[in-house]
Amino acid sequence: MHASIAGRCALLAAVQSQFRPLSTKVPELWAAAIKLRERDKILEVHFSSGERFTFPAEYLRVESPSAEAQDARGRPRVVAGRREVGIIDVERIGSYAVRLTFDDLHSSGIYTWQYLHDLGTQKLSRMRRYLSVLKQKGLSRSPKRRSAASSIAHSRQPAAPPATTGASSSEDGSAGIRKQPAVLSISSSSSSGAPD
Repeated sequence: MHASIAGRCALLAAVQSQFRPLSTKVPELWAAAIKLRERDKILEVHFSSGERFTFPAEYLRVESPSAEAQDARGRPRVVAGRREVGIIDVERIGSYAVRLTFDDLHSSGIYTWQYLHDLGTQKLSRMRRYLSVLKQKGLSRSPKRRSAASSIAHSRQPAAPPATTGASSSEDGSAGIRKQPAVLSISSSSSSGAPD
């Protein structure tokens, strides 16, 4: 009878070894807190490593990881005229990223924690490169000005009501991220400090 039990235990161990979770590894780097300073057009990110970066909305917009921001060969497109762009929504994507919605309605870029960290550590060199490319192509950071007739016609259109969204919760109880009036924060609720 002991052989039968031992055989069953061995079979059970063999079956269980085939059905391991896809990943139990906790990401090494994650955003411990995010604050949206709308008036300043700044996104502030505090990482699990203790590092903190501030990102102008213009910088995040022109460095969008979206496929729309690349040409047919996969090279980054130059995005000009975004000096005055702002962020109107920040949405948590699982435990690995955020999706930013800008006031020019671009919202298809998903910024992983690692990508945001890289943008933070390389901000100076990336902005220098961006400014250099704009200059080479005769483009400007400033948005194109509308003609007087276009501005008058546009001002007569009724303004859309402001969108209001609040924090949401996902099925697993983790806090979702949505734009709130002045400050947006996310933080991990687990005891280890790791994302859900």
